Amino acid sequence: MCKNNHIKKMIVTIGVKILTHVNKQQTGYKTKDIKDALLNMITNHSKESLQEFIHDDVHILKQAHSDVPIYGFWLSLVLISSDYMNLSLKTHFDSQHIYPIIQKFMDIKKDVTPCHEMVESFILEFSSLFASRVKNDLLHLGLASGMSTPILTRGFDNYLMEHVIKHPEEELKNVLRFDSQSNHTWTLAYPKHHIYCSTEIEILSKHIYKKLEPVTFSLST
Repeated sequence: MCKNNHIKKMIVTIGVKILTHVNKQQTGYKTKDIKDALLNMITNHSKESLQEFIHDDVHILKQAHSDVPIYGFWLSLVLISSDYMNLSLKTHFDSQHIYPIIQKFMDIKKDVTPCHEMVESFILEFSSLFASRVKNDLLHLGLASGMSTPILTRGFDNYLMEHVIKHPEEELKNVLRFDSQSNHTWTLAYPKHHIYCSTEIEILSKHIYKKLEPVTFSLST
């Protein structure tokens, strides 16, 4: 009798371990696919948005995430928020990489340096278009969200955002911070110039996993 009870306990214990392992695998699988799908959607929209302005080839290049995440002198930021998640979209740049776009777009001679107001106007227009495309894709997936007005600040502020202003410890598990291993920072390269983009996604509700099934994304190539 004791032997039978011991065998039953072993079977139950093994069963629980198997179920726990399967659940962990399924959760990880969903999280990975959602991260990949969101990153593909976001990076493609950044490329398409820039192409609308420069009418030239734009290439998405991998950019290793830095421990000191200052990728340019200037930084634009847009926030998209819903009941399910918060999403930040950042564009990092130096003005000299924007000058050729403005010169071509506004038919300005190459020996004439565009003023800062022109650079600011362009990057805010780009950021707004970029974020609007992402927001519309989320809406098509049933995720109604609000979008902030793009703001422009110094690139150094990104260090403060990532290292000084931190999430409460109990909320860290919900933040899909795309670090160097999953590459949340990328480069948009165009003839002889480039800008950097980055994103961070915070999951607020587990119900988002049902809405963001990777197969529901219609991704541009």
